[in-house]
Amino acid sequence: MANVTVRVSLFIAAPPERVWDFTQDWSRRADWDPAIVAAERIEAEPPAYRVRGAGGVRFVARYKLYDRPRRTSLEMAESTSRLIGGGGGSWAYEPEGAGTNWTQNNTLTVKNAVLYTLLRPLLSWQLRRVTRAAMTKAKELIEAG
Repeated sequence: MANVTVRVSLFIAAPPERVWDFTQDWSRRADWDPAIVAAERIEAEPPAYRVRGAGGVRFVARYKLYDRPRRTSLEMAESTSRLIGGGGGSWAYEPEGAGTNWTQNNTLTVKNAVLYTLLRPLLSWQLRRVTRAAMTKAKELIEAG
């Protein structure tokens, strides 16, 4: 297996607590993240969710770090995708003036090394595009109140 990782940051004109509370509310995640269709909480501590993603993929998102309002990290496990075996990511919420610099590091683990070699540029581009689109939509919703 091989990993594809992207890093995306953007500024949101809202305090870290507000950005954190909005982005970590999985009941609203499908409102702004096109990769997520639905999520159901399956564990309280640390939080874990059974997620239905775009294209019918299902996986479990299990937090490894849950430090409100500063940082999170989670693993993506039990993936039903034929291409993606898992992954994870970390998010940081840094105060900046009257707002928040929100950074995501997202990783997908590709099951097949040959496919990874062939598809890495496309997968990286797609992961960055989807991550940026989700973050931009969240920013719009948070700043609109």
